[in-house]
Amino acid sequence: MKALIKRHQEVILYLVFGGLTTLVNLISYSACRALFDFNYQLSTVIAWFISVLFAYLTNKLFVFNRRDIKGKALLKEIYLFYLYRIISLLMEMIILFIFFKKLQLNEAGVKIAAQIIVILANYIFSKYLIFFNRD
Repeated sequence: MKALIKRHQEVILYLVFGGLTTLVNLISYSACRALFDFNYQLSTVIAWFISVLFAYLTNKLFVFNRRDIKGKALLKEIYLFYLYRIISLLMEMIILFIFFKKLQLNEAGVKIAAQIIVILANYIFSKYLIFFNRD
């Protein structure tokens, strides 16, 4: 069992922190909707900013163990992280627009489904385009 966990440690950690990031996103989104009566679009953007900060720190430090980057490489990494998160934000906004706004499906269900798609896309972006082994 330990060998299996060790072999898939990165994916397991990504899923754990992805789940926590999703929780941060959903709580932030819900707070914006319920406490401040923001529309779904503004609530999504605010929740995104909060959860991306959490995701960057946890992905960099715990999932992909990238502690040695300095200077221009660090700036490039941060730039790429936010660039790909903007892409996934746009994906989420399109999903919410189509399935919640236009098709009027359940908002909470659509939001959760969108988050699952975003988590998968972000893992691919992070693993192969941001935190890949540069050695």
